[in-house]
Amino acid sequence: MFKCFGGKVNSNPSLYNFFNMAIMYAKEGGREIVICGQKEDKDVKDILGEINKRFLPFTSTIVYDGNEEISNIISYIKDYNKINNKVTTYVCKNNSCSRGMNSLAEFVKKSFNE
Repeated sequence: MFKCFGGKVNSNPSLYNFFNMAIMYAKEGGREIVICGQKEDKDVKDILGEINKRFLPFTSTIVYDGNEEISNIISYIKDYNKINNKVTTYVCKNNSCSRGMNSLAEFVKKSFNE
């Protein structure tokens, strides 16, 4: 695709933002972050704060508190639970999810290579 349109894109890349995003998505794919906990919980807010510090255009974030309405829409979400009764984060990509993480530092390190 880039071979066909590359010349035009290179000449004025700001006009082709969505084209560039499509190429990025094709290369990187999407990812999903599932946070198991109450959205009012300080740990959940800290995790969301770390996510919101970054430009993550292909990342969907779900805060799952056991709400049955959400699990009726996203049936697989029932498989994600808190571990040791602590806020737990799962990162999924290419139909595979990380093991649950209870530590903000571990989440940041594994999710953002920091």
